[in-house]
Amino acid sequence: MGIVLCLREIMYHNNIRTQSELIKLLAQHGIAAPPKTINLIYYNKIKQLPVYLIYGISIVTQSAPADWIKLIDGNNEWPTTRSVNINDSESLNPGVQFLFERKSILLEIIDQLQKFNVKTNTNTLSKIQNGTIKRLPLDLVEGICKLTNQAPGDWIKVVDPNGRIILPKGI
Repeated sequence: MGIVLCLREIMYHNNIRTQSELIKLLAQHGIAAPPKTINLIYYNKIKQLPVYLIYGISIVTQSAPADWIKLIDGNNEWPTTRSVNINDSESLNPGVQFLFERKSILLEIIDQLQKFNVKTNTNTLSKIQNGTIKRLPLDLVEGICKLTNQAPGDWIKVVDPNGRIILPKGI
């Protein structure tokens, strides 16, 4: 299993032809995206994904993280993202929401993640749970997916400036 970032595909589906064009669109939303970082995401070479770019890319393309942050298995099959019960009348704060359920204390989660060769600490997991993490390590995303038996799009959600969760398009 592994995490694959499908930025190229999501850009294609939104008629964004170049990385420069994506950077300009992000800037129109007040998001400064370093070209090198966009390039690393585009070529799936980044190790820690900036959370503000998860938000920015999702807002610019109106695509949920489930559409471009994928978990693949050895057979290259894409797991199906489960539907989410969303209260349409509920308004949420704009940004990235991390909704993975933890059924045990942080130290137990760390111990369980180590079984998947993921090294982390209580500080990092706490930042994910309270939404203050700045850069999301992709090996940790993979570990949480394995631990919770969920695809990234099941627990990483983006809330748009109007307070609505961006739903997957199924790309």
